[in-house]
Amino acid sequence: PIADMFTLRLERTKSGRVSYEGKFVESLDVTIGEYDVTATCGENVLLGKDAPYYIGQAHVDVKAEQTNTVKIPCRVGNALVSVTFGRNDAERERFNRYYSDYGLLVRIGDYSMAISKDETASSIYFPAGSSPEFVFYGTLNNEAAQIVSTNVSHKNLPSVFEAADHASITITLPDPESALAVN
Repeated sequence: PIADMFTLRLERTKSGRVSYEGKFVESLDVTIGEYDVTATCGENVLLGKDAPYYIGQAHVDVKAEQTNTVKIPCRVGNALVSVTFGRNDAERERFNRYYSDYGLLVRIGDYSMAISKDETASSIYFPAGSSPEFVFYGTLNNEAAQIVSTNVSHKNLPSVFEAADHASITITLPDPESALAVN
């Protein structure tokens, strides 16, 4: 994102008193002292589709009759998951043959959000420090339209996600009808 999309928070280091909080500005006039500067863009939502949250922090010591330049390196502050159904076109066709609808549910506590079969270009973002649960769900292509689900896990999925962690999950459906696999 560009600088104009960020908000700034300027806080005195020792007292915690906020000297400025608002839209990004190129310069601020402040009194002498030490400040912690935080820049953010977006919201650190519990679950959000295509909702990155950026954060950066810096420290500045303002002295009399001196201009300070502060660089605030910002990075993604939340974590995300994306999903692919099938490793190739044949596997994706198999999903469509066996399921009328399917997706990946991302759950944190009592809240959940899904990436459906038609939304694989989207990602779901969640706060760093979270331990989301991932569930594959599908509606079988049969007369009963039975809904099935299974937890998705893999040794490479972290138990607690850190800032900027990206879990890229590929759910496979090998032929013939065999167990669900996660790569």
